[in-house]
Amino acid sequence: MSLLSLLIRADAGGSLGTGHVMRMIALAQAWQARGGRVTLAACECPAALVERLRVEAIGYEALGPVAPGSAADLQRTVELARNLRAGWVAVDGYHFDEEYFKALKAEDFRVLAVDDYGHCETWHADLLINQNLRDVGDTPPSHVGIAGARFLAGPQFALLRREFREGIGGQLPPAAARQRVLITFGGVDPTGGTLQVLQALNEIQDPPLDIKVLAGPANPNLEALRQESSRSPHPIELIAATDDMPALYQWSQRVISAGGSSCYEWMFCGVPGWVTAVAQNQEQIVRILLERRLAGGLATIASLGKSELADSLARWLRASLRRQAALVDGWGALRVAAAMSPVPCWVRPVDINRDARFLFDLANEPSVRTVGSHTQAIAWAEHVAWLQRHGASAHSRLIVIEMLDEGPVGQIRLHEQAGQIWEIGISIQPRHRQAGLASTAIGLAMREMTASADVAGWLARIRSANLASQRLFAKLGFVCEAATSGMQSWILRSATR
Repeated sequence: MSLLSLLIRADAGGSLGTGHVMRMIALAQAWQARGGRVTLAACECPAALVERLRVEAIGYEALGPVAPGSAADLQRTVELARNLRAGWVAVDGYHFDEEYFKALKAEDFRVLAVDDYGHCETWHADLLINQNLRDVGDTPPSHVGIAGARFLAGPQFALLRREFREGIGGQLPPAAARQRVLITFGGVDPTGGTLQVLQALNEIQDPPLDIKVLAGPANPNLEALRQESSRSPHPIELIAATDDMPALYQWSQRVISAGGSSCYEWMFCGVPGWVTAVAQNQEQIVRILLERRLAGGLATIASLGKSELADSLARWLRASLRRQAALVDGWGALRVAAAMSPVPCWVRPVDINRDARFLFDLANEPSVRTVGSHTQAIAWAEHVAWLQRHGASAHSRLIVIEMLDEGPVGQIRLHEQAGQIWEIGISIQPRHRQAGLASTAIGLAMREMTASADVAGWLARIRSANLASQRLFAKLGFVCEAATSGMQSWILRSATR
């Protein structure tokens, strides 16, 4: 399942904020999970983010003192992509214009573009991603200049980093004597929205609040924020930077946010939000959040006085807590990486409530039953008990295989045997048994497993008559080590042991 190298071109710092690089880290993680190599190139990137890239094993290349989006930037990006033998170049930023994308395509790279508000009239890209909430009836743009290009739109493609899926249970925190409020306006906040909101909150006596302010490491108003915090009637913790956003969302009962990519984080976490736009690219998402009553807030606060802002915030703070609608499921980056891959599938853990009926029908599919270790039909009660038993066991992993355009198409079961050997079982709907799907899905599941548990090796029990499965596991490197009673045991020892 070897993939071509991915080069990401994105910048951070100053007026650019940090959101472009942070969501590209999510894409990088998803590409790495498929066995691919990733390098991020930037003209501007704060040291803290460069360190984050190092921790994530993402390569980093500084393009030097050239203007982002310029001809010199393009020349250095093309040279780097050639040296890395990059199959894909992913570009995220508003300073990359139509000519920049057109030039990358002229070099025969496959190009992914991230679009927030249509800043290019025509997109010269193979894959165009817009993760934003969209108006009902919106259609994909007609201004994609590449034949066969794909457009992936909506919050199901929101690029959330791996730590959100791993660290959030999606439940509101318990009630407390003081409402716990998180303020986050991005990694830079050049317009001073954090300070403006904090000043307004300091005018509110009821309800009592506990406040955490995530200022961002490059916030130009840090000293003013410290002074405002010291005179506040509420306990305030000022945080310059964090490596654990999920923990902050888990602590908070409400979040006050700019209308950028962080909205998809607190929506995923189920935290009620109050939003406002502090940049042009945020206006659409704020408008739709307010129109659909998915958040409180104001279209803009740039011209508001302290009392007007305090009034809006106070009304929102006194309203009943309501869990956010589940518009973001956290798997967007994996979906996008699948769209970039020869076999557009991805894998995720089973959700019993969502997947039980699909897995029941799959388990009773005749072609699945005849090659399995148990050939009799399975009753619903037996199936649900099996799901619950394996779902609760530390020695089992139940995994759904999804195709990008089809939804669930198969399942993989991993079960730990003696000596940290994990047994693999796979079943796929007959109409989706296509070249490469099973081997790709198994490879993805094995990578996920080795990232989270000690694995000494892998085992597949295959019927002697099931030649297709024998060929599949032989292709994956398994070797038949035993055969008894019409069954064969195929083993793959872990290379890390």
